[in-house]
Amino acid sequence: MAMLIGLLTIIGGIAALMWKVSLGIQAAKEIHGVAKEVANLPRKMKFRSQTGKDGIQLITDPREAAALLMLSVARAGGQVTKSQKDTIINQITGRFELPTTNAEELLTHVSWLSKDLPDADSAIEKMSKFLLQHVSNKELIELEDMLMQVAHIVGKPTSAQKQILNKFAKQVGI
Repeated sequence: MAMLIGLLTIIGGIAALMWKVSLGIQAAKEIHGVAKEVANLPRKMKFRSQTGKDGIQLITDPREAAALLMLSVARAGGQVTKSQKDTIINQITGRFELPTTNAEELLTHVSWLSKDLPDADSAIEKMSKFLLQHVSNKELIELEDMLMQVAHIVGKPTSAQKQILNKFAKQVGI
């Protein structure tokens, strides 16, 4: 009988020890989960601040806005040609001092952001207001020159391209 009580005591002790270990493992998993959530908090907050936004509302960099305007001018002339894409990339690399791969990524990014715009003209007002808040008059004049170069790459600008150029100049006051 004493042996049975001793054996039950040992089994009980082992069970209690296993229960404590499982509580420790469970607590460690909870701590890991909290730490993981805290580590992702900045990304999560950025995502939440962009929730409900889409397309060109996500543009936060003047270089993105400028690239979008150049793309809009190219689109206003019809199908965007390879020479127009190359000109836009050259403008981005030269004026913004970005490597070619980054310029191509930027153009692809703004292409994707603006894919649902009803027409090439629809981004002008929003991007003009954004640029007025973030760049100098000198930079706006440089951007107008960049837009002109894109419009003239395949010959004379179309009436739609001229309209975009005029609207941009009027919106930014140049």
